[in-house]
Order: sequence, then structure tokens, then C-alpha cells
Amino acid sequence: MRDIIGYKLMGEIGCCIALVLAYLSLASAPAARAISSDQNLSANPDSPALTLVFSDDFSTDPNTNGQWTIHRHVGDTSNEAVWDSAHQAFHLTRAALNIGVAVFANYELTATTWRAEFRYRAGRLGGLQHGGDGFVFMFYKNKAAYGTPASGAEKGFELSSGTSVAGYGLQFDNYIQGCDPSQTDYCALIQNDVCTFLGAQKFDWIGANTWHLVQLSFAEGRIRITIDGEATLDTQIGDLDYAFSGIGFGAGTGSAYGDYEIDNFRLWVAE
Repeated sequence: MRDIIGYKLMGEIGCCIALVLAYLSLASAPAARAISSDQNLSANPDSPALTLVFSDDFSTDPNTNGQWTIHRHVGDTSNEAVWDSAHQAFHLTRAALNIGVAVFANYELTATTWRAEFRYRAGRLGGLQHGGDGFVFMFYKNKAAYGTPASGAEKGFELSSGTSVAGYGLQFDNYIQGCDPSQTDYCALIQNDVCTFLGAQKFDWIGANTWHLVQLSFAEGRIRITIDGEATLDTQIGDLDYAFSGIGFGAGTGSAYGDYEIDNFRLWVAE
């Protein structure tokens, strides 16, 4: 009986020692670092942490703040690439006929993993087919080729001479014609010209003169696009051409017109 009691006591003492050691181990372990939603937003899920390298909230005039290089179709400073000082936003085009712009951030995009986001608003649509033509977010673009940007359907993504320009774009189009892949408003990935499509999605993106948030994640040719938090396009670009480093925006009007406005542009890259 004495032996049985001794064994029980030894077992209970051993259990207490194990619990104490476990507690001490937990107390001395480093605390796990919480990751906020903001930190998650600043990185592509397929990449290491990204670094913010360019941003403009348009609180100052992009025509003079040294952050942008601007090309106009007709040199109309009242309707092409116009800063709205009151609302601190940037009108790529105002609602006027036959104008166009190409605006490039003064930053060389050489990274192959990055993330960009911006807000846009389209309003005051008029002319043929209730307004147009649209705008383009451009990347890996040959900005040295500009030049006078094209107006109308080419949205500054090409030159006014009819010459295509190497590079890629996310095109938002609301004037349906010719080569368009959809008979309704759409967004599409394009290359070199506005009719070479790498992926497209029907999308009623205009709204009633309301702001929308676009987020684009890029990792070695894999592109994921969300608009207002909803997944819109997810595709892979094959044989991607990294020869050029231009990143910016283009827009154009013709017989159809609209006010195409952007705000809060930010770019992160993997270092």
C-alpha cells in the first residue's frame, strides 16, 4: 500500500512540474505580430512585403508639382489634364469634344511584382452613344515615344499619327464600336493598341458620377483586379515585355465625350 501511495505522489508531482515548465515556456515565447487589414492591402498575396514608392493625392497641381509628365492632344489646358484645386482631383479630360491626354508618373516601373490603386469618376457624359470614350491605366509603356497622344477611342494609349505604342493598359471603355469585345461597357487588359485584348470583362463601371476604387496586383505577369472591393479580372499575361517602364494614365473623347477624373494614385513595389 505504501508503494502505491508513493507512486501516486510521484506521478502528481511530475504532472505539476510539466505544467510549470509549459507555463514558463509560453511566458518566455515571443508574442505573435498581428497583421492589420491596412498591411494586408499594401502587399500582393503572392509576393513579399511591398514598399510605397509613388503617391499623389492631387492636393497640389500635377501640372507643376514635378511628379508627372503630361502630353496633350490639342494643348487645351482648360479641358486636357486639368487640376481641380477645390476638390483636389485630376481631370484627365473634361467633358469636351475631340481631346486626349497621356500622363506619366515620373517614376521608372522596373519591378516585376507591384501593386497600384487609384480612384476614378466618370461623369457629364454626352454626345454619341451617351458619352465616351473612356480612359486607360498604363504600365510598362514606352513613354519616350510620346509625342502627341491620340484622342477618341485610342484614349491617349496610341499616338495621334495612328501609331501604336508598346506597353500594357487596363482600359475602361464606354463607347462601343469596331473591335470592342463587348456590346456594353467593359474593362479590359490591352497591349500596344486599344484593340489587342489580353482579357476583358463586361462591367457597368460608369455609375451616376460616383467615385470607384481600383486595385491592381501584379506578380510576374499574374494580374488581379478589384473594383470597389469586388474581384473583376484575374488573368496571366504570357511572354510579358518588360522593355519599357512608363506608368500613368491616358484618356480621350471624340464625338462622344465625358469628364474622366482620377484621385489618390499610389504604387507599391517589391524591392
